[in-house]
Amino acid sequence: MAWGLFMLGLLFSLLPHVGGSYEEMGDIALIARQNALASDFDVLRGAYSRLGFFHPGPISFYWMALVDWLLPNSWFAEYSHYYPYCMAIWLANALMGLGALGAARRVGLSLLNRLLLLSLIVFFLWHLGGHLFFSPWGPHLTILPMLWFCLNLIRAGEGDFSALPGLAFASIWILHSHAGSLIYLGPSLLYLLFLWYRLSRERPLNRASIQIPFLLGMAILLLGLSLPIYEALTNEGGNIAA
Repeated sequence: MAWGLFMLGLLFSLLPHVGGSYEEMGDIALIARQNALASDFDVLRGAYSRLGFFHPGPISFYWMALVDWLLPNSWFAEYSHYYPYCMAIWLANALMGLGALGAARRVGLSLLNRLLLLSLIVFFLWHLGGHLFFSPWGPHLTILPMLWFCLNLIRAGEGDFSALPGLAFASIWILHSHAGSLIYLGPSLLYLLFLWYRLSRERPLNRASIQIPFLLGMAILLLGLSLPIYEALTNEGGNIAA
C-alpha cells in the first residue's frame, strides 16, 4: 500500500501538466519517433546509441504506444504524445516496483525490512530526480526492473520456481532497454544454473513444480529474443552489422 500511495502521489503531481505541449528533443525525440513506429507495428530494435548501434529491443516502445492508444486524446495537447509516454512508464515502474516488493516478501523479508527497502528505493531514486519514475530514457527504464530481477533471481535460486516468469520478463525488459545490461544478465543467469545445480545436490528438484513456470519463462525469453534476431536476419545484418 505504501508503494501504491507513493506512486499515486507522483502521478497526481504530473496531472496538472498533461494538457500542455512538450517539445521533444535529443534522445527523447528519437524515442518518440520509435514509439510512433511501434504504433504501426514497424519497429524491431531498441533506442539508438551514440556508439553507433541500437539497443536490442523495442518492448518499451510497444508498451508506450499501447498506453498512448488507450488514453483519451482529449486529455492531452494536440499532436503531443510525451505525457502519455510518461504515464506509460509510470505504470510500468509502479507494477514492477510492486512486483519487486512482492518478491521481497516471498524471499522472506519481514514487514520492517520491506519498508526499509521501500524507503531506500524512494531515497536513492528521488536523489536522481523524481522525473526518473516517468522517464522513457533507456538507462532509467532498467532501474526498478533490475531490482525485480535480482529478487526473482534469489527466489528462483532458493527453489521458488514460480519466480521464473517474472525473472524472464524482467530480463527481457532490461535487455531490450539497454545493451550494457548484458554484462550483468548473462553472468546472473549462469549463476542461477549453478544455484540449481547446488540445490539438486542437496535435494531432488520437484519437476512438477518447475515444469509450468519454466515453460512460461522460456516462452517469454524466446518471444523477447525473437524480435532483435528477426530484425538482424531480415535487414542485412541489421543491428548486429551496425
